Amino acid sequence: MNPPQDDALETAKLKRENEILSQQVKRLIRAEGKLYEYQEKLDAQLKEYQELYDLSRKLHATVNIGNILKYAVEYAIHKLEYERVLIFQQVEGADDFTVCALDGYYKQEEKEHVMGVTIKRNDALLSALRDGKEYLICRACDENKRLAGWQDKLLMNEYVIYPLVSATWPFGFLAAGNSLENAGFYRRVNDDEGALLGVGNLVELLSSSIENYIYHTQMERALKQQMVAEEKYRKLSEELEQRVTARTSELEAANSELTLLARQLEVAYNELKAAQSRILQQEKMASIGQLAAGVAHEINNPVGFIMSNLKSLQKYSAKRSEFIRIQAEALKELSTGDDNAVLRSVRDHQKAMKLDYITEDIDNLISESLDGAERVKNIVQDLKGFSRVDEAELKMTDINAGLESTINIVWNELKYKATVKKDYGNIPLINCNPGQLNQVFMNMLINAAHSIEQHGEIAVRTWREGAYLKVSIADTGCGIPEDKLGRIFEPFFTTKDVGKGTGLGLSIAYDIIKKHDGEILVESEVGKGTTFTIVIPITEDSE
Repeated sequence: MNPPQDDALETAKLKRENEILSQQVKRLIRAEGKLYEYQEKLDAQLKEYQELYDLSRKLHATVNIGNILKYAVEYAIHKLEYERVLIFQQVEGADDFTVCALDGYYKQEEKEHVMGVTIKRNDALLSALRDGKEYLICRACDENKRLAGWQDKLLMNEYVIYPLVSATWPFGFLAAGNSLENAGFYRRVNDDEGALLGVGNLVELLSSSIENYIYHTQMERALKQQMVAEEKYRKLSEELEQRVTARTSELEAANSELTLLARQLEVAYNELKAAQSRILQQEKMASIGQLAAGVAHEINNPVGFIMSNLKSLQKYSAKRSEFIRIQAEALKELSTGDDNAVLRSVRDHQKAMKLDYITEDIDNLISESLDGAERVKNIVQDLKGFSRVDEAELKMTDINAGLESTINIVWNELKYKATVKKDYGNIPLINCNPGQLNQVFMNMLINAAHSIEQHGEIAVRTWREGAYLKVSIADTGCGIPEDKLGRIFEPFFTTKDVGKGTGLGLSIAYDIIKKHDGEILVESEVGKGTTFTIVIPITEDSE
């Protein structure tokens, strides 16, 4: 038997180990609580982002304003879980806003009531929005008479109102909320930032889709104006030619009439130029909007493996919880059983559950998730840099970096159609408008992808040749017939099927390169593919 002094030392040692284990259990329990809380928030956010992504795909697939508003009210009811939602739109030719979409009103008398509600542009309800407030919120017990007065009109005991597109000159308004008798069964209306995040995201996405609809409508109107101006210009030209030919001998006598016709011709020509300018601007906006679905898809991939990592973390958390339970039971047995045996049992469970591996793998999962978030960040930064197509400033630019950024942005258009091969040469920086050149690269890359029926190849190459920098984009697509090759840079000429192209992309690209004192060369063979070569002079400040 051990002397009493040795027993006392052993007992003290066990007590210290017991205290250490107790502290570790407490820390693990606190950490587990925080982990569960953080995971629940992440799961909710990921679910909402996935639903927003699905809504975004539906909205970008249509330019019908009725469908856009219908999808929005359905999302507010079924995903955000408000009982009722209304969308007001300005009456054409008037300053009033009336209901154009609704959901959650199931009684006929309720529908008839809210369909008759009108918001005047100068209504006191909207004054706070014109003063810069992001939204209006009214709760059941709100003492603001201006807001409470609309509870009976909207048949909502609590509601939130957001302007659509612009607060100072809105396209319309979205109102979401709950009735008095059913408020407890739906998402409550309050001004907590987290509670309003979902409806705020919906409003931003809906406003973006409405802007796309407005741009599309303006483009259609501009095209009609273009056709009218062209017809007017053609008729005046024909009339002028006929009169000059028929009345050469009477030119002096008809000088005043000829002068008038010339003025009319000048006016018609200016109208034609103005219409073309508007259409070119709309094409620029459309080219940016075209990227939305592809970028959303590229963002969805890293979000997917972040979700997968979170599921693994959830399993690891369950194992840690089980180990904490085992430790807790072991602590109870320390005072009644063989202490060494209890400690060995705890260590055996720790090995069996592979807690050391789990601890190490948690860091790996977090690192991978951060890498995925960094990828999303880089895609957004590429899109931000790409979109500055209207800036007038010239700057020293790395063309290789611009090409790489543009390929990243349109990757969703390319990856299913072709293998992209890149051969970037050692080229100098050049003084140019990088946003406009990126637009040229994007147009040619997307055209290359569209020309490939099945899987093919797109080759991108840069090199220096004397005093010129050259960029070639070659595809193995269907090629361009020889009789059409000479017209591809004409405005409104397209080789694509009806409805798949405006015929403005290459015309805009040609204009941009001409402004950089360059040129675009093209070689094509039907059935084998097409190669576009962009030639830009290297200025002295580029050396």
